[in-house]
Amino acid sequence: MSTHSMFRLIGAAVALAALLGAGAWTEVGAQTSTGTIRGFVRDQQGAPVIGASVVATQVGTNFQRTAVTTATGFYNLAGLPPGRYLLRVSSIGFAEQERPVRLLIGQTLSLEFGLAEQAIALEAIAVEAERAVETMTPEVATNITLEQIESIPINDRNFLSLALMAPGVRSQGGSITSGAQSPNNMNVFLDGISFKNDMLVGGVVGQDASQGNPFPQAAIQEFRVITQQYKAEYQKATSAVISATTKSGTNEWQGEVFLVGQTNALVAEDYFTIKRCDDGKAANPDHICPEQPKRDKLQASVSLGGPIIRDRLFFFGTYEGNHVNRGVTVAMNNAEALQQVRPDLFAQLRDEEGNFNGPVRSNLYFGKLTYVPSVGSPHRFELSVNIRDEYDLRDFGGVNARSAGVHLSYSRKLWMA
Repeated sequence: MSTHSMFRLIGAAVALAALLGAGAWTEVGAQTSTGTIRGFVRDQQGAPVIGASVVATQVGTNFQRTAVTTATGFYNLAGLPPGRYLLRVSSIGFAEQERPVRLLIGQTLSLEFGLAEQAIALEAIAVEAERAVETMTPEVATNITLEQIESIPINDRNFLSLALMAPGVRSQGGSITSGAQSPNNMNVFLDGISFKNDMLVGGVVGQDASQGNPFPQAAIQEFRVITQQYKAEYQKATSAVISATTKSGTNEWQGEVFLVGQTNALVAEDYFTIKRCDDGKAANPDHICPEQPKRDKLQASVSLGGPIIRDRLFFFGTYEGNHVNRGVTVAMNNAEALQQVRPDLFAQLRDEEGNFNGPVRSNLYFGKLTYVPSVGSPHRFELSVNIRDEYDLRDFGGVNARSAGVHLSYSRKLWMA
């Protein structure tokens, strides 16, 4: 990592720790990034248990949400952040019952409890055999889990590439789309915030012909790809809708390091480049083959999360860099005819021919603070910052000279609360 990049990383860490800085503030809409657990609580005879307490405790943070059963024994725990939970059901005269469950983003799980009568509840009964049933919704969707994100190799480290696992989703121009429509008709939500590009092409903000990634992969916990019959809350889309949630810190410190490198020595020259060089030397012993450009690659990622105050305040942060040098060839059309007609112009343009580097430098930062006012509180506050710093030299190659290339410099800072 260069000294310049290191100073950027340190600066981002200081800004995140202080939680001060200039940027765009956005309130998070939780309706697109949560799930629901609901069902009925009955006794062994099938009669509803009225007034039973159903407590969902998130594993790792002890965040809790509580519901009380109605006259029909029905309970509903809505707006739960996706993750692993331990559900505990208790009522006077019945033995407590516990059940672990995993809730994915956008899911509605149905969990039924059958309580056994008991005068005094001495200890809780854990039930693991019966599985939760996902309630069917009109949405045609595919969930991409954390295990898939971590285990499936992606060459460009763009988490949106995993959306191709959903039926009907395809890649187009570096972005994705569905339903035979252009990428401009899709929408991506991160923690309920729309990343829709309303002005330029590409569907996702910052993806108009960009070689970089919209978000660090190491910060994504999971996401849901909806291709048909999504709700009205998923705005500005007629193609695929992606709703993703980011990672948060827990009561255990956890970290991850990722590093992939490729030097120019590992990239062999193609057959046609070698043949052109050999033909040139055969025709002219003084022929000099053009120097091959650098085509190296370095991808690095580091993340860390854990408790600042146990059960109350949690931190998660990550940096991801993607530094690539692309080999681009520039050559004149009808060079021999131009040399005969305009030798002066041919000599001037000769320097523009050859193999050149097309550098891409992408640095992504993400940090998140999660605060729970008290142990067992149903409220949770989150503050996150997302910084994207990107440089790209593009739109040259073929008959387009490198000097006519476009220097793209992109920087974005987004605070979400």
